[in-house]
Order: sequence, then C-alpha cells, then structure tokens
Amino acid sequence: MKPPLFGLLSALLSGPLLFGLSRPGTEFPIYQFPTDAIPRIDGQTDDWAQVPETYVVGTDELWDSSGLFEETRPESLDVGLR
Repeated sequence: MKPPLFGLLSALLSGPLLFGLSRPGTEFPIYQFPTDAIPRIDGQTDDWAQVPETYVVGTDELWDSSGLFEETRPESLDVGLR
C-alpha cells in the first residue's frame, strides 16, 4: 500500500472514533494561571481558590462508564473538579 493511500485510509477510519469523544453543545473553558501564581505540589489547596466557579466540573457532569450504577448519588460522591 502506498503511503498517501495509507494516510487517507487511516484518517477515514479514525474520524468516527474522534467524533465519538466529543460532547456536542458542551464547551469546557480553560483557565490560564498567571505566571506568578502557578499551583505547586505542596499539599496546599489554596492555589485553586483563584479559579472561578464557572470552570468547575461538578458531579452532574460525570457519569459511570462501567455500567455498574444507573445514576450518581451525591450522598456517596459529590465532587467539583477544577
């Protein structure tokens, strides 16, 4: 198989896989830390206080991909990922 044909074939086959990872209608903002306030790995979580609440992905945005549970239960897991 010639290289250009192989590239075209692999692009056609991987296209649907990449689209399957997208979430149409959902936009995730990206927060850029100022250069003088980059979080450090020191066990302190106060570095993340500067990230606005609009950047938080909450429990309502998560789902169980294993199929073990039908719905999330906030009493057992309630998180906010920044």
